[in-house]
Amino acid sequence: MPMMAQLLSEAGKAVVAWVEQDVPDELARLRREGHCAAILLHDESEGKQNLEQALAASASLPALTQALEALAKDRGYTWEAQRRYLVSAAHGVGDEERNAIKEAGALDELFSALDEADVRALIAAALSSKSVTPFEMKGARQGRIVAEAIVHADGRVPEPFERAIRAIDAWIAGGCAAGTELSMAS
Repeated sequence: MPMMAQLLSEAGKAVVAWVEQDVPDELARLRREGHCAAILLHDESEGKQNLEQALAASASLPALTQALEALAKDRGYTWEAQRRYLVSAAHGVGDEERNAIKEAGALDELFSALDEADVRALIAAALSSKSVTPFEMKGARQGRIVAEAIVHADGRVPEPFERAIRAIDAWIAGGCAAGTELSMAS
């Protein structure tokens, strides 16, 4: 939100932008405009470059399963609609796996039909859907539901997010130096 960053900066506020790494033009624009006192960068590693990927890569599978179940329940999606969406979003899986997920009676059963890398990729894709689906996480309410489910199941914030919070805390304690770039990467 460039206009908001400019407004807050001009009002004397230290603005921090949390920037996904899968949109390099956005990072270049933020650096060029200079309205942010700090920029918090997602990990550059493939599969961790944005919010949905970082969550899918760092939370436990039981926590992610609970998060998806909570999203679908909140929206009122039936299991059939959830399964139908996940089957359509499961790209690159073999016929055997696809048939197994078509027959699954619950999320944990569906995920057990795939290897962990495919499950995490499917979860990242489901959370980042551009249209309204059982699992997309584009609103504040959905973000809160996912965060609460993950923290409840894992008993903590996923490590990359904890690292980011600690980096921001240290930046604030150090006086909010302008031009700072922080990273979620290890």
